[in-house]
Amino acid sequence: MATARERTVFLHIGLGKTGTSYLQRYFQFNRLMLRQCGLVYPDAQDSISGNGHLLTQFFLQSKTNPEVITNLDLSSDCYFFSKEHFARELSEPVHCGQFIDFLHCLGFSRIHVMLFVRNPTDHCYSLWAQKVKATDEARSLRCFSSGYDSLRIATKCLQNLVSLRCDVKVLNYSLVSSNILAHMHEWLVLGCPNDTSKNLSLFFRSVGSRNVAHESTNVTPNAALLAIKRLLNRYGLARQGKSLLKTMSWCKGGKLNEPHKQLYSSNALSAFQEDIYSFSRSIRQCDLDHEHIRVEL
Repeated sequence: MATARERTVFLHIGLGKTGTSYLQRYFQFNRLMLRQCGLVYPDAQDSISGNGHLLTQFFLQSKTNPEVITNLDLSSDCYFFSKEHFARELSEPVHCGQFIDFLHCLGFSRIHVMLFVRNPTDHCYSLWAQKVKATDEARSLRCFSSGYDSLRIATKCLQNLVSLRCDVKVLNYSLVSSNILAHMHEWLVLGCPNDTSKNLSLFFRSVGSRNVAHESTNVTPNAALLAIKRLLNRYGLARQGKSLLKTMSWCKGGKLNEPHKQLYSSNALSAFQEDIYSFSRSIRQCDLDHEHIRVEL
């Protein structure tokens, strides 16, 4: 059942550790101004992971109660949802098809998707460090890397969405991190109807990257702090370790640099390379713009 009114929806689907926290806080902070421009970014409320969970909740409710679709208050023509786990969820073909059908039932005839990927060695390290930092993860990077599947997930998600005629834009965070907000601005401006597009363009030019809290960047601890936190995790002191990291937040963050590829096993690097090959092949098959997409170790 499709509504007569045509709407546009923007989905920022991840991957995690590609600037998602920074972007989500930016759009959450500016949501009232965005609404005045004609783009609705529904209030994420207390969520620290964007507002995409709201759309997921409606989708799941519609499976048992189809009336949810007709009862939703969609008063605007343009909506924007962000959730870093969307990519993993939409990598499953049946789920992806049902979700896109749900969006069509809401009257979203134009579905624009933004997917950020990242070079595997850098991305795996960042995911591992985040796990060590925020949970009781105590495994080494070599052990953790055996389960890394993010680029495979991105490839499957991309294939599913393109097959369903969604407009997908893919960017490599490793290449665009320094001006990631400008790329998001451009994506939204080009995808919106004329009046909203003009309003957004003026707003983004005026606000730039201001109004983003400094702490919105999810900093990766340096190697020394990660080693301490892993040790505490191993002995069941993860909570105390998180407190330690907060008190030592003045320490510089760390990231994986090019010479550190030796931190991975040869098997992991081979798996990464195979994932890169599959992803690059899908990019070519989907005939997407190759600028800012190329992924490497």
